[in-house]
Amino acid sequence: MLNVSKIITDKLKENNCKVVFEYPGGNIAPMLDAIKLDRNIDLIVTRNDQAASLMADAYSRTTGEVGVCMATVGPGATNLVTGIANAYYDSIPLVAITGQVGTGSLKGTKKTRQIGFQEADIVNIVKPITKWAYMVTKPEEISKVIDDAFKIAKAGRPGPVLIDIPMDIQRSELQEIDILEQEEIIEEKHSINTEKVNILVQKINASSKPVIIAGGGVVLSNSEDELKIVAETLQIPVANTLMGLGSFDLDNKLALGFMGCYGSRFCNKTLAEADLIIALGNRFDVRSIGTETNKFEDNKFIIHIDIDKAEINNRVKADLDINGDVKEVLNIVISELNKINIDTKEWISHIAELRDKYNLDKEYNLSKKYDMVRPQYIIKEISNLTDGKAIITSDVGQHQMWTAQFYKYKNTRTNLTSGGLGNMGYGLPAAIAAKYAKKDMYAVNITGDGSFQMNMQELGTAVQYNLPVKIFIMKNNTLGMVKQFQDKTFLGKATSTIIEYNPDFIKLAEAYGVKGFKITNADEIRSVIKEALDYKGTVIVECCIDSNELAIPEIEGGHYIDDQYPYNN
Repeated sequence: MLNVSKIITDKLKENNCKVVFEYPGGNIAPMLDAIKLDRNIDLIVTRNDQAASLMADAYSRTTGEVGVCMATVGPGATNLVTGIANAYYDSIPLVAITGQVGTGSLKGTKKTRQIGFQEADIVNIVKPITKWAYMVTKPEEISKVIDDAFKIAKAGRPGPVLIDIPMDIQRSELQEIDILEQEEIIEEKHSINTEKVNILVQKINASSKPVIIAGGGVVLSNSEDELKIVAETLQIPVANTLMGLGSFDLDNKLALGFMGCYGSRFCNKTLAEADLIIALGNRFDVRSIGTETNKFEDNKFIIHIDIDKAEINNRVKADLDINGDVKEVLNIVISELNKINIDTKEWISHIAELRDKYNLDKEYNLSKKYDMVRPQYIIKEISNLTDGKAIITSDVGQHQMWTAQFYKYKNTRTNLTSGGLGNMGYGLPAAIAAKYAKKDMYAVNITGDGSFQMNMQELGTAVQYNLPVKIFIMKNNTLGMVKQFQDKTFLGKATSTIIEYNPDFIKLAEAYGVKGFKITNADEIRSVIKEALDYKGTVIVECCIDSNELAIPEIEGGHYIDDQYPYNN
């Protein structure tokens, strides 16, 4: 006889699952017991189910593998929703396994709200934010369902899958003959239109001011090497969306860096002046190009390459669309490089002038010596001292934009942040998962005092599993990004955005058995950061910054990509 929970464990192993992030509960106890007895899959117990889903998301971003999380019925399952949504909007392959009440206690079609204790219809709750959500109703289908979950999560545009397993099914025993035979899932294949790639080659040849936009699709398709070959061979500059950061070394002379609403002025002006845009795996969302899409399309030929056809011609009309995997398309382009003869020397020289005139150091007036702690200096020092050997996690707010602006990403899968959902509280769980996955790298969480308090209880997880993370809290007693909006829109009325009481973060660190540092003066920045990075355990660094710091430059509503606030530049 074969126990269903043992079958689940075996199937997780077959699908290359090495770790499950979870919070225990009675209705997943049989599965947890089977995993523990097997001893081939690590169990990381979080302090909150939400953190388990965020860690699974971050593990996937770091490794490229499917992340796996587990939670019990009812509130355990609903606590996973934020992490599942996060993975869905950022296209992260994730399998969430939830426990459910026994099949005899299910509400089914009855009009009552609930029958079983903690019963919740998690499948229908998450259907809009998953690629597939399914409740197992027969023990003999479990093997096929687990395999299908992993295949669907990875196929085409990746995303999360949820499998709900009732308690009695987890405890069932099966004869081997009863297990349903596997049926091959027909994976969605994108046949690249080579005629369109030929047009792409022609358009590059006809261009004098080309730019490549590298979005999250470059990271997801593991095509950073192909991007580098194309960009360097043809000498085409590369701009990065928030999700694309890390896919192109920002020390490369062709790197334009972070683009969009809070991107550098010189990068955005370069995009505005370009006569050819080659967009790789990006959505042209509001935060990438602003609200004025019609003006973005003016005077340039736009080529949009994406695995998801629904994203093409969604906000920006492409003059040439190629539906397919970015890596496959770039490899075809590489095979045609001998047919391309383009001279971008003047264009590169002009971009250098823009860079000198509109760089971020000038934007923030960083050439001036300050006694106060500037967050931009902190992030620049973290960048200098880690030198590409760190996985950087950020939450959501001004600090996320400062990190995107000033951290010099050198390697792919080292930028972990919540893009589409914009989830405060992502950074600390993400750093813990990143450290688990890549123990030879620093795991650095750059966060705000608002975001950190969303999931600060996960300090206990970091300590328990000896996963040392470095946490830099930009403490300004303010929800800065919202307050920045309020200052311009509501005549400075900071409703609900002043944090009137913060804990003592140093004492909090001590309570969890981690090291605490505080930066209160600019002269302390480098020495404290170095000490924090050198320390063997988890650290909190409280960075006391001014509440009037802004994330700039900013594309405001109704303005074009190269028309950013403040308007004196």
